[in-house]
Amino acid sequence: MYIKNSEEFKNILANYDIFLFDIFGVVWDGSAKILGTDEVLSWLKSLRKTIIFLSNAPNKNSDIEKQFKSIGIIKNLHYDFIVSSGDAARNILFSDSRIFSGNKEFKNCFVIGKVINDNFLDGTQYNREFIIYLMLILFILLFHKYLKMNMKD
Repeated sequence: MYIKNSEEFKNILANYDIFLFDIFGVVWDGSAKILGTDEVLSWLKSLRKTIIFLSNAPNKNSDIEKQFKSIGIIKNLHYDFIVSSGDAARNILFSDSRIFSGNKEFKNCFVIGKVINDNFLDGTQYNREFIIYLMLILFILLFHKYLKMNMKD
């Protein structure tokens, strides 16, 4: 389908009830809102659309909400929900999930990723240890080099 203009695009969008937006690169570039974000979100909300933000960052929804509020993206005005992999992981860690049913002795959790607050594992039974991005990059580079050296058969 070829969309000729913004009015045609708006007519297509009007047919949907729920919109899922990835956060990074769609709404936020890591330091600021993507240009036009406010206008699009406000327009969709004016049509009573449900807007859900998706994040693969290891952060709590409440921390993402605070960050968004600081740049003018307000819950209920611009969006309805945030779904983050951080909260999904926390829910598993808080639960008596089958994932851990065989070994209840787990106590340490190694979080790899950029976490907004150090409180990611607060309230769980796990100790936290964060890895600095530079260490992660170094590990990836060394592992890649290792694989290249060992696959030269």
